[in-house]
Amino acid sequence: RLLGLRAHGAAEAAVKTKGILLWGGGRGGDAGRGLRTGPKAKERVQWKKILVADDAGEDAGEDEARRVKREAAAELEDRVARFYKLVRLPILAYEQLAIPLRLAFAVPMIEKPLPIALDVAADLFELAIVVHSVRREFQLHQLAHAPGHLARATADDEDEPPYTLGQLLLDLLTVAVLVGGRLVFLLGGPKWLWMIAQVVRASRVRQLMSFMGQLNADLTTNVTVFAIFKFALVVFSVPHWVGCMWWIICEYNADGGSFAVGSWPVQYAMLVGRGELFEPAHTDGIQRYIMSQYMSWSGVTSTGYGSISLVKQSEVWFGILIILVQIVFYAFVLGTL
Repeated sequence: RLLGLRAHGAAEAAVKTKGILLWGGGRGGDAGRGLRTGPKAKERVQWKKILVADDAGEDAGEDEARRVKREAAAELEDRVARFYKLVRLPILAYEQLAIPLRLAFAVPMIEKPLPIALDVAADLFELAIVVHSVRREFQLHQLAHAPGHLARATADDEDEPPYTLGQLLLDLLTVAVLVGGRLVFLLGGPKWLWMIAQVVRASRVRQLMSFMGQLNADLTTNVTVFAIFKFALVVFSVPHWVGCMWWIICEYNADGGSFAVGSWPVQYAMLVGRGELFEPAHTDGIQRYIMSQYMSWSGVTSTGYGSISLVKQSEVWFGILIILVQIVFYAFVLGTL
């Protein structure tokens, strides 16, 4: 576009110069010989050339100002893109870790200030991404109706996937259902909306996988740091999800306000010699998470559960599933190392 503007300015200046030269001839007795002779004619042509040169200088100054403005806008866009890559990855990783926590430990995750603050920060960042994506699609739509060469050049430079209306509605829904589920529970309502919200928020796990694929294909990504991050995410995410599932199973088998007799939390309480752990109401979120992670790492690392036996049928079936998960987990760890 800049080259086109410069060529247009040069052509316009040439036309002006040609008109000035022709203006000096074609009159009086010297019309057939072209240009007028004499000092006055030469002064007039010189004066007009100076005016044309000044106009060309002004056009060049305007082109330089536009170029500087475009470079500043491109630099700002590059900074925004770097900030987007730096922040979006940990936010999506947090969402991937928070979903099983919200399912297994619903009450602490709804009421505690720290989870509320983290959820609000993550949703505000996602809403900022939604606004940026909508604005970008609107600009591309405007450029699509611009002159053909400009529209084609812009379309060729766009490598990001389009932001569709379905994606927009899904992103807004993930924010709305979590906020709605938390407010309903805090106002004394049921917990089922909070559980449904986690199913909808699971779409961000898919976004995490897609975003990691984009980073892996990006030539500007630090391969070493990205590989370490991916390895750590898998190593800690698998036991994290398994531990949260262990707690969901024990709450499913709970008899009223107490754990079922023979269930793994009761055996764990007897093993550590803390009778208060028999009652779920007497344990806070951190104690519950530690107990579930003990079961998780004991199964995933194949060290066994020690003096704890799997008695309930649901626990046995889940123990079988952990054996299958363990095979894939080992294959990934050994293959990455």
